[in-house]
Amino acid sequence: MSYFEQYYNVEREKTLRGYTRPLDLTDFDDMNWMTSDEHLEKVATRFDRVSKISLLTKKMIARLSLLDERSYGAGLFGANRAGLYQPRARRKKSK
Repeated sequence: MSYFEQYYNVEREKTLRGYTRPLDLTDFDDMNWMTSDEHLEKVATRFDRVSKISLLTKKMIARLSLLDERSYGAGLFGANRAGLYQPRARRKKSK
C-alpha cells in the first residue's frame, strides 16, 4: 500500500480502489498490439476477464481523508493545469 497516496484526482480524493492480476501481453505479440489499433479490442476483452482484487470496502472509502495540500501541490508541480480533467461542476464557463 506504499503507493496508495499517489492515486488521487483533481479534487484531492484518493482513488485507488483495487487492482487486477497481471496480464501477460506477450500472448498478443503476434497481433502487433503495440503498434496497431486493429486488435486492441481483443486485448481489452481479455483484460476485462482478469481477476480484480478490491482493496477497500464502501465503509472504508467513505472514511478516506482528502490528500493533504502539500502532497497535492507537489504532485501537480509543473503540470499544465489547463490540460487536467475538470469535473463538470468545477469547469469554468466559456464566454
